[in-house]
Amino acid sequence: MLKMLVTLLILSLSSTITSSLNACENCIPITHCVSASQLVARDRSEKTGQILRKNICGFDSRVSLPKICCNNINQSIDNQETGEGTTSKLSNHHNVNLLPTQCGHIVTQRLLGGYRVWDNEFPWVVRIAYRNRDSNAFQCMGTLINSRYVLTTADCLIGRRILGVRVGGRIQSPECTNICESDVQDIGVSEQITHPEYTSSSRTLNNIGLLRLRNPVDLSKENAGVICLPVTDEHRLKNVTGSTGAVSYWDENGSELQFRYHATISTTEECDLYVNKNRNYRRDLAKNSICTVIVNNHRCESVPGAPLMLIGSDPDSYSYYQYGILNTAKSECGPEIYTDVRKYMTWILDTIKS
Repeated sequence: MLKMLVTLLILSLSSTITSSLNACENCIPITHCVSASQLVARDRSEKTGQILRKNICGFDSRVSLPKICCNNINQSIDNQETGEGTTSKLSNHHNVNLLPTQCGHIVTQRLLGGYRVWDNEFPWVVRIAYRNRDSNAFQCMGTLINSRYVLTTADCLIGRRILGVRVGGRIQSPECTNICESDVQDIGVSEQITHPEYTSSSRTLNNIGLLRLRNPVDLSKENAGVICLPVTDEHRLKNVTGSTGAVSYWDENGSELQFRYHATISTTEECDLYVNKNRNYRRDLAKNSICTVIVNNHRCESVPGAPLMLIGSDPDSYSYYQYGILNTAKSECGPEIYTDVRKYMTWILDTIKS
């Protein structure tokens, strides 16, 4: 694979060297770009060669290799997945059966408002526990996508000492007056996986990660469930601008209750401006993001890793689908930035295992 990748690009350099080279942040030797290897493995046609040639940004004389705009290659793969290029049929992916078809069960629908979550309303939202210097604490959220994997942000994983995840929590019904703790499951983590092209310098790009659990979650319990992911073309190609979704997280400030709020998805242009606020303008920072504006929320707080969920239809029912992962927490009211899960479905399916 490595030899093919280098040969493909070196043979094309003569036709590119006379044109101006690309300027980009992530200009690295071709062999260091994971997305380039994935693209060649998936498609060895002339179209792939054109994509590689188009994104040449220099030459590393130390190792005698061409350099390439790696983030642009990643975007080319994303375009194929979301239908902007040749649509990839994720429904035929060899790991698609690892995602349960019984997912995102809707307990009940409610009108906008009502911040406390009803019992087991979002049983796929889990808490990630960390070992700090003086104590242990839950500081990020994640979502169960099957019995062994939790979806969250790369920020929540890199450089962090993770103890495990907690599934379930305090019962919140009015009848609960004495013992209010439900049957929680505390499960250790066997593997922390971050997107290979995530960098802390551009935190909105590739800010996605997975936790593989040491033991499977018992999904037969009422307070444990899995969220649906946008695998089919119907859900991945859906225009979600203007849609209002639900966001849920566990509050650890003494109450240990689960909350939810509603957020309306902004336009691409609005998201582009917000992501680039207070920094040098870069259009690529928002390309794999979803931005939202909170609807009627008096709490104005959130926790990184919390899911942005929209109701989608299946052949026989309606379910919750996760479209976003909250990038960073903030205490003030205002727009929020989410990683767009649709853009990373191939990476998720390529990464999970039985």
